[in-house]
Amino acid sequence: NASTAQLIKQADSRRLCEALMEEVRLGAAACDRTLPPQATQLMLERTERMVPYDSSMRLDYLNSRPMELAAIFAAPLRMAQAAGRELPKVEMLHQQLSFLEAIQAGAVAR
Repeated sequence: NASTAQLIKQADSRRLCEALMEEVRLGAAACDRTLPPQATQLMLERTERMVPYDSSMRLDYLNSRPMELAAIFAAPLRMAQAAGRELPKVEMLHQQLSFLEAIQAGAVAR
């Protein structure tokens, strides 16, 4: 529930973003989609210069719409795992977002 600027400016969340991005980069490499080692830092620096924005996933959540977790998280996780690469932080985030989506859909009692 934060904008890109908030995520990047706070030290703990920035480190988490960096770790997630690096994990995604390694997962992509396992699937023969190589991103250079400096890609993570470059994306963080670009995000710092951007006008703060809400991700499409956050907008979906705020508007009680499905967050496309199958396409954005589940499929890439399966591909990385099939290639022998575990993505524990990405998997944990997927589980948390799945939980929030289930609550929002009324599938979990409050």
